[in-house]
Amino acid sequence: GILDVLVKAADAKPSPPKATDPCNQWFRPGAARAIAHLNTPTLGDLKNHIERSGPNWWRPLPRLGEKRAKVIMQWLNRHEATFIRPETQIVVLDEQNLSPLGNTPLPVERIATLPHPLDGHDGRNRASAFCFIQARNDLEAIRAYLEKFRNQPNTQRAYQRELERLLLWCVIERKTALSSMLVHDCEAYKDFLESPSPTFCGPRDKRLSPRWKPFTGPLSPASQHQAVQIIRGAFSWLQDVRYLGGNPWTAVSDPRREKQIAPLKLARALPSSLWQKTCIALDKICQPQEAKQARIGRAAILILGDSGLRISELANAEISNARQSPDADILLLDVLGKGQKWRTVPISPRAHSAMKSHWLDLVAPSEHLISPTVRPRTKAGTRKAQSGYAPRALARVIEKTLHHISDSHEFTPDDVIKLRTTSAHAFRHTFGMHAVRTMKLNSVREILGHESIDTTSIYSREEERQVAIDASNFFALTKAEALAPEQATDEGPTNPR
Repeated sequence: GILDVLVKAADAKPSPPKATDPCNQWFRPGAARAIAHLNTPTLGDLKNHIERSGPNWWRPLPRLGEKRAKVIMQWLNRHEATFIRPETQIVVLDEQNLSPLGNTPLPVERIATLPHPLDGHDGRNRASAFCFIQARNDLEAIRAYLEKFRNQPNTQRAYQRELERLLLWCVIERKTALSSMLVHDCEAYKDFLESPSPTFCGPRDKRLSPRWKPFTGPLSPASQHQAVQIIRGAFSWLQDVRYLGGNPWTAVSDPRREKQIAPLKLARALPSSLWQKTCIALDKICQPQEAKQARIGRAAILILGDSGLRISELANAEISNARQSPDADILLLDVLGKGQKWRTVPISPRAHSAMKSHWLDLVAPSEHLISPTVRPRTKAGTRKAQSGYAPRALARVIEKTLHHISDSHEFTPDDVIKLRTTSAHAFRHTFGMHAVRTMKLNSVREILGHESIDTTSIYSREEERQVAIDASNFFALTKAEALAPEQATDEGPTNPR
């Protein structure tokens, strides 16, 4: 009897995996350890993550690699419960992967052609004079304009976002060519920014994802104002190069926006007490020997918060550009900032110490201040690790580090919310707000790389402080005058008759 049961069990087909099965039940220990970094405990969670993240879902995982990732996906695709939708894994590499624009919004880099009547080849506003750019239609004209900013990736990304939104609106919603827009079309687009149609809205997703949408919802008044300014500037350039005959946006007023009483920059900065608690918490999580990622996050946060760098400046900063100051016991760092201009920023002793702790974790020499500590398996991966972090990748490390320390019991609920909503750029504002209290405004301007002292003066709150002090003195005086008659009554008349 027992032997028959064992024989039947050996011959029986294993049951297929279910979406609720734990990943470590089906994968080998090495792959299971790598996948554990995704916080996807079940096969269903892993499937959803792969579909959300697209074809490069495996890149952030240490010691996984492209080949093992393909094997995992092939195994998942053999079972109905874990089958990965193929349309979520499209890679845009060449023209074969581009699509004609129909009724579904697409990012500009995925658009092969615009509908012929709406592509702008004979737009009403096309210039009759010789054109200075090789643009046959509106899509090519936008790409020519964006090429201007190829060495300014952040600016290029912002301008591309606004121009592709406008182009998609023109073709899909307005049914007109961008180069046929008149003033009333511009006014209609202003209204659209305030309330985009559902076709254009969706959760934030990767640009290669089939679920990508141009908007996450209505734009704030400040974002609407910025969008119109960017578009007006682009149309002005297209007129200058004789692609357009005129600029209809010059007759369009900017969207109204509320004037902020307190500058937004100050609202993003960490208060002094929270900044100090953050530094202490960073030191605590970096104590374990294996806390290499935490030491990366600490070094990055301290450099940003003590020196006011932008995240792109820190990501590109090189060790060879750091030197000891001849005038003070601090480190100086030369960074290439906005507008391709070099400036020198001081590095605090605690940030320098955090950098050295991070460097001890590196498994390969790197020329960058901050570099990944995991040795990739491929030669191409090794070269990538030695080249440092991309700005967005380094920002993600910082955000994960802040989430880590926010779990500490040392923070109040309000502190936790603040930390978990703090971006890498907020530490630049943290530096600015704290630095103006003890440093000369001109010195802060030089460190932050501002063109105008007026920009730096936003961080100075002397007027607000003086208002608070004067108001406090006034209220104290008012209270004293109000109490004076009562005291006189208690003590009796001062001038009896």
